[in-house]
Amino acid sequence: MPQIKGNQLFLDVLRQEGVRYLFGNPGATEVPWLDLLPDYPELQYVLALHEDIALAMADGYALASGQVGVATVHATPGTAHALGNLFNASVSGSPVVVLVGQVHSGLLIGEPFLASDLLQMTRQYVKWCCQVSRVEELPLALHRAFKVASDPPTGPALVAVPVELHDQTMEGPLPAFTRHKLTRTMAPEGSAILRAAELLAAAERPALVCGPGVVRSGAVPMVTELAEKLGIRVYGDARFPVCFPTTHPMYAGLIGPKAIAACDVLMVVGQKMFLDVRFPQTPVPPHVKVIHLDVDPWEIGKNYPVEVGIVSDPKLGLQALSHALAGEVSASAQARYRRRVHEITREGERTREQHQREVREYWDKVPISAQRLTAELQSALPRDALLVVEASTTHAYIRRLFECAEPDALYRMVGGSLGWGLGAALGVKLARPEREVVAVVGDGTFMYYPQALWTGVRYNLPVLTVICNNRCYLNDKFPMFQRQGPSSRTGDYACVDITGPDIDFVKLAQGVGACGEHVESPDNLGAALRRGLAAGSPAVVDVSIAPWQFEGS
Repeated sequence: MPQIKGNQLFLDVLRQEGVRYLFGNPGATEVPWLDLLPDYPELQYVLALHEDIALAMADGYALASGQVGVATVHATPGTAHALGNLFNASVSGSPVVVLVGQVHSGLLIGEPFLASDLLQMTRQYVKWCCQVSRVEELPLALHRAFKVASDPPTGPALVAVPVELHDQTMEGPLPAFTRHKLTRTMAPEGSAILRAAELLAAAERPALVCGPGVVRSGAVPMVTELAEKLGIRVYGDARFPVCFPTTHPMYAGLIGPKAIAACDVLMVVGQKMFLDVRFPQTPVPPHVKVIHLDVDPWEIGKNYPVEVGIVSDPKLGLQALSHALAGEVSASAQARYRRRVHEITREGERTREQHQREVREYWDKVPISAQRLTAELQSALPRDALLVVEASTTHAYIRRLFECAEPDALYRMVGGSLGWGLGAALGVKLARPEREVVAVVGDGTFMYYPQALWTGVRYNLPVLTVICNNRCYLNDKFPMFQRQGPSSRTGDYACVDITGPDIDFVKLAQGVGACGEHVESPDNLGAALRRGLAAGSPAVVDVSIAPWQFEGS
């Protein structure tokens, strides 16, 4: 029988899994397979200058493509560097496979250079992890990682491969490994569906929170049909991406304590309840009956009591609910639902008028207001543009004021570990090259990954980066001001101000070959954004934005 080496097995499995991009920062433990890449033109190695950027790129690619994103990192330091965005991927449930080059396993007992227990370091942030001990295990371990990452509920998986296994051999060739990916799983229990149908049919003020699981399962049309049929207000969650068209008449904005208290039946579909630290410990009043439908049983009833818990793929669950409602809706109820649809539609029209008034009020403010920035982005971008947002305070205005005509048009960092946005935007661009991609980031967050611009230039990824530059960590500065302690009394915010010296983001961008432009006047903003979009290469628009503006919703 012919012999096949471990490094060839490694790349053969990735090719078999349909991998297109490997996002990584290399080290000596990856050299045996890196050296073979010219023989595998199907696999493109995308070089990041920091492992956390590689993880963010894999995450963004996974979110935008629906495929598994693959990141490769080096031993203990590389894994440690990537932990921030591994945590983000874990919280958002991104299907990411992390491949770690471990040092020689025969030396581990001696605690050699760059070595540690990689599984202990990462286990809490992944669905599954292993360290391969024999070359014969390598194909199965890699295939299993892809299976675990892509099976619902999706999430990261990690495989550590000791360096010596790449030069060991086993009998070949690599066996064909086929499996059916679980695109639909867990049909709902009938009694739970019937109870949910009863609650929704009888509700006077129903509301629905639409989460990422709805988009992943292709269930947005089912949510739309349900909302239009029964007159249900559909909310987004500020901690998650846009999962329902914000231009739809049934869209009612972002969920919060007031919106929850105003309803009598709250249905949460395809997401966790709730991630926002600003929610009180018990955000659901006793009069609100909660229906929670999600593919992950761990999330249902984990922190908040529910009236009905439905463990199901969102699409299957919503289809079953639609069938059950057919027998629950009387003629008088239909009239009530139509009145509710009209009422919600009018509310939406009034809200949009209010938003327009707010934008006009802040239009000429100097420094530039978040409202003006959002409106100029809306005007400059094509309708199908994709936004990747990691601007902690400006994000609230974008989520409230920017209109997304389709779900999954705005991505955001769910976990809260800074250093995600620009790397994720590059991954999104690789997944959706036909779309304009814009990263909207804070000045503080941008400095976690300025070297990501180099990767964008090297691979000709024309992503526009808009820096919301208020020269501080406003997410911390504003709460300090609210406390009215020594900092606010003296005006000394040195620990959160990014000044002295100021950062020249334009020179930083130009230093790696990207375009750069600084904007201070509101009247120059729209033209600057359009120039950045038209550059045909990575571009940065550094926007001086109001230093104290803060949206607490």
